[in-house]
Amino acid sequence: SSGINAEYGGNLSLAKLQEPAQALDMATVTNYILSALPLPPRSSGPRGHTALSTFFENETKYYTHLLGSVTSDLIKLQEGFAGERVVFHNDTIWRYLTSNRVPPSWEVTDQGLGNWVSDLSDKLWRLAKMVGEDTHSELSIGDRNSSSASDQVGGEDQTRLIYSLSTFHRPKHFLLSYLKDWAYTSGTSLSQVTFKVRVMSLMAATSTTGSEDTGLYLEGLELINGGWDFMQNLVYPTLPSAPPFPLPVILLTPISNELHQLEEGTTTKMECPVQARDGTHITSFSLPSSHASQQWGSAKPVLKII
Repeated sequence: SSGINAEYGGNLSLAKLQEPAQALDMATVTNYILSALPLPPRSSGPRGHTALSTFFENETKYYTHLLGSVTSDLIKLQEGFAGERVVFHNDTIWRYLTSNRVPPSWEVTDQGLGNWVSDLSDKLWRLAKMVGEDTHSELSIGDRNSSSASDQVGGEDQTRLIYSLSTFHRPKHFLLSYLKDWAYTSGTSLSQVTFKVRVMSLMAATSTTGSEDTGLYLEGLELINGGWDFMQNLVYPTLPSAPPFPLPVILLTPISNELHQLEEGTTTKMECPVQARDGTHITSFSLPSSHASQQWGSAKPVLKII
């Protein structure tokens, strides 16, 4: 790698791959990616037969397989350049990499190659923390740098565990696994449970304690076609040209459908689809709204994973 560094005047970094699409030297690209790839997450072993435990095991297997495939393809390319192997299907991978794109055999994405590698490293850093914790949860607030909202959740003697759906290959399965475990322990049918959604204000997050604060904390969501009124705790419509509205941490509390309907009463609600970065539908969250559904027009609020 020192030779490659010298070729680029000592300025070798992942940022080189984050430049606009261009023809790049193949040996440089393969070395960049191989040096930037994170280690596969290592699970500390099974911790009981729960849906959430099984989910994390499957996520670990997926990313381990992905890293193995990426590494194998890059090594085969290098061997092909050195004349040690005939390059066959890897010529397609070669074309994608030299144009600064992610091969579809790795992942179907619009991200540039450098951004994808950087994002993958961040995902696996988070996942490694999760599978290494006794709770099978993401690391606590004090253990990492996160958003200001996340840093505020939990009092001096209490640490909340916060998840980001962007970490997971199958975020929908993560939410479903959490509900499955709650339904099993509460003796409720899975078809009869849902999530009660609460957008956390900084003050409420730091001052509220007790069972009301138990549940699943999520960060990394933004509102499209809407904003959040922290004074009234309502979602409101915005102009189509308005930028996305980043939400603070939200709290998902499992609750029976019957109890949820009783608690909501006559409160005006909007069903907000939750979408992955590529637009895939994950689930829907019901948020209190300042306007009735028909007053929103065609631009309904959408929650997007950042």
